[in-house]
Amino acid sequence: MNHPEAMVVSDHLDSCEGCELHKHFPGKPIVNARIGFEDKVFGVLSSVVHPSMAANSEFLRLFTELAHKVGSRLHSMSSMKQVGQAKKALARSEERFKKFTEIAHDMIIVHDLSGDISYINPSTVTVLDCSPDQIIDHNLEKFVAPRSLAEMDRRLKEWIKGDHSTQSYEMYLISKSGEEIPIEISSNPM
Repeated sequence: MNHPEAMVVSDHLDSCEGCELHKHFPGKPIVNARIGFEDKVFGVLSSVVHPSMAANSEFLRLFTELAHKVGSRLHSMSSMKQVGQAKKALARSEERFKKFTEIAHDMIIVHDLSGDISYINPSTVTVLDCSPDQIIDHNLEKFVAPRSLAEMDRRLKEWIKGDHSTQSYEMYLISKSGEEIPIEISSNPM
């Protein structure tokens, strides 16, 4: 049905040949309105009506409005389904990321531009000899050896200026016992 407004079908041969309502209510006027949203058509809202209603413009306007509201709601439900599917895909992706980072032998530390740590993998716990609670929500500077702080600051300033390339460099971290640990950093913005 290409008509955006309600359409009255009084003769089943007009446009409703073989439709169920004409089979059960021959000779009765039927009102049809497209159920859709923008260019997407979901179906047709059809109703057998009293002949006086078939000529009532206010009734036809309200019938059309109802069909549009149904179409809008169906569109909304379709969008919610897509959002739900996207959330499921994101959850699967996060689970794969978590599995990957948990089996990695390299340390993985996720932090913001202020250095506040939001994620670590088990290798980080092992190398720094700290519990996750002693690392997550703390600042990275707490674990960087004093001789590497200037290099870390320089790299951060480069990133803020727009150099978002992956950077590799050496620096030293400090374990819980105070031991300096030489590491090679591969920094990549996320």
